[in-house]
Amino acid sequence: MLRVQTKNKMKSIFYFSLITILIITTNNLQGSNNPEGSNQTITFHFDRVLLKNALEYLIQNYAIPVAYQDDQIKGIKISAKCEKCTIRDAFETILKDTEFTWKKVGNQYIISNLKEKNTLNRKGTNIIHGFIRDKANSETIPYVNIVIEETYMGTMSSDDGYYVISKIPDGEFIVKALMMGYKEEERVIRLSGGQKVNINFFLQEHTIQGETIVKTAESERFAYEIEPSKMRISRQEIENAPAFIEADLFRAVQMMPGVTTQGDFSSALYIRGGNPSENLILLDDVRIYNPYHLGGVFSTFNTDAIKGVDIYLGGFPTSYGNACSSVISVSNKDGNKKKIAGKGGISLLSSKIIIEGPFPQGSFLVSARRTYFDFIYNTFLKDFDDPEDSDSGVPYYFYDFHSKINFALSHNSKITLSGFYGDDVLNDEEVSEEYNSITNTYQNKGKDKTEIRFGNFCYNLKWQYIFSPKYFTEFIISKSRFRAKCIGQYASDDEGDLNANDIINDYKFSGNLTYFMSGNHELKFGFDYQHYQFNMFFRVNDVTLTDYARYANFYSTYIQDNWKINERLNIQSGLRLTYYNLGDYFRFDPRLSVRYRLRQNINLKVSTGLYHQYFYTFNPEDIDMLNYIRLIDLWFPIDKRYDPIRAIHYIAGYEHMLSENYLFSIEGYYKDYNYLLDLNELGDRGEDDDFLRGWGDAKGIEFLFRKQKGKITGWIAYTLSSTKKTIE
Repeated sequence: MLRVQTKNKMKSIFYFSLITILIITTNNLQGSNNPEGSNQTITFHFDRVLLKNALEYLIQNYAIPVAYQDDQIKGIKISAKCEKCTIRDAFETILKDTEFTWKKVGNQYIISNLKEKNTLNRKGTNIIHGFIRDKANSETIPYVNIVIEETYMGTMSSDDGYYVISKIPDGEFIVKALMMGYKEEERVIRLSGGQKVNINFFLQEHTIQGETIVKTAESERFAYEIEPSKMRISRQEIENAPAFIEADLFRAVQMMPGVTTQGDFSSALYIRGGNPSENLILLDDVRIYNPYHLGGVFSTFNTDAIKGVDIYLGGFPTSYGNACSSVISVSNKDGNKKKIAGKGGISLLSSKIIIEGPFPQGSFLVSARRTYFDFIYNTFLKDFDDPEDSDSGVPYYFYDFHSKINFALSHNSKITLSGFYGDDVLNDEEVSEEYNSITNTYQNKGKDKTEIRFGNFCYNLKWQYIFSPKYFTEFIISKSRFRAKCIGQYASDDEGDLNANDIINDYKFSGNLTYFMSGNHELKFGFDYQHYQFNMFFRVNDVTLTDYARYANFYSTYIQDNWKINERLNIQSGLRLTYYNLGDYFRFDPRLSVRYRLRQNINLKVSTGLYHQYFYTFNPEDIDMLNYIRLIDLWFPIDKRYDPIRAIHYIAGYEHMLSENYLFSIEGYYKDYNYLLDLNELGDRGEDDDFLRGWGDAKGIEFLFRKQKGKITGWIAYTLSSTKKTIE
């Protein structure tokens, strides 16, 4: 990836990006009259030929996926002529003198009878719903197209793999699940009298000899997703991304436009000019506060256990709060429901293992990882390296452990319990000696011991329940804890014992409800209650130098409306309300995203929103060592002396699906910051004034070209950006 950054004044960058998008849009409007979106041209001359033969001509010669019923078009003949016309014009010309119409649903062009269409368009009362899963392991699959043949009805599965199609009239239908990289799956159903039918699809991976197929939902995401600045990374893409020693999530994210780090050896992410603490990093819906190993060189996430990662570089919806820059939401695999499976590996850095398999009415997954160099060196190499020094060992290692259990109470109720535990550990012991000038010898006074340990622990209990096909709910109880401690015991008289701790406890109870009003309209509601405990103390012998404690409560609720107004226009609007008791703050965060489908393969997106953050980290950025190593972030809650940090996002984007394989996008952004804080290192403004106030902005334009499937996949990105921060 190419990345250019500058701190010079660039007042026109954001406007330049909008102009660029406008020019490309204008060219596309002038260069094509094909709103259905394919650049493919079609030529034919039919003279009293069967309609079936004409449709088969399109299928065989132009690889257009057309679906129709033989008995409906049997014996119908047409005459039509078209010279280098678009797909839209081709269908209009062929069907203009018939009783048939056409509609593109998913990746197919559906031919249906106008009379039947009018019958099907009458208000129906039947509903079908269910989950889409991978046949090999029963993992849910997001962004799958579900269509009802011979109708205009269809939808896409959610992040949880759940779908609903409502208002279906009585009759017999064929329901299909379509997803690139999987074989098409269909069910025949007969509905009457307001039935609510549960239909689960199990899709089988589709491979073609001689070509590697990457399972992807990118085309479906392109067709349905409203938010700009959102990307999804699969585990395969993380493993294939350039890595330092071994595959790592944050190393893959660094390759994206708008993302940078302090140095080559740091995984701390600066996204579109924001501080790393402005990123909301979630593991199975639980916030992780310092997700780093080895001083920030690696993330705490085990790649083998990851199912997928949703990344919002900006403009994220109202379901996320207490962050001003971005969201990185990591979902780990549920576990194989079909059979016991395992995988292990040894890299230059660590050894790791993952085991998954069926559990009574569910599944389980366990993964573990640990560095091994300390064990190898201390066991086999230390004596050869320095046999006279018994203390000359490698004192450092890290490990992490993840587990997950899923249990289905019924076909519409599931409980998931997951947990994560990881630590970086440094244990150092040295013999303390004192020189005796009388005897001219060194006397052993004992051992100086130092233990440094820092890491994350979290657990998450989630209950998903479908009250009715239109109401999908989940409730979450979780705890996240970050702990850093240093214990020193020194035998020398002139050094005292040391005890230091930095602990964050985050307790959360939340609920989310999705109401599927129709195939084109859904509402989301949610609430959060969070209790935070921040504790920090530093003691030498019996003298306490620092004793800091803060406790905070959050009460949040949100509403979000996703509305597909027509085939071209989608709007996502929402409002988040938050009350923060530590400063007695009540804040409103309105947000809006709009997607306009200029053509079938071109999206225009704009977004704006207000974001507040109530915690912050303060790490001096002008210390050279911190450009290379980032042991921990020290988090502080904002109290009544300071306003919550505020950012307003403005985003405009252009997406062009060049083919099923290639995606090109341009995105411009501007972030207006206010109430920024920085550590008052001089301490010259009174004992109660720890921080300095400030403001700033971040702006830029990003270019992305992405190849999504095939033997070679990846992306090329270029970013031109400017970030400015002013402190009092």
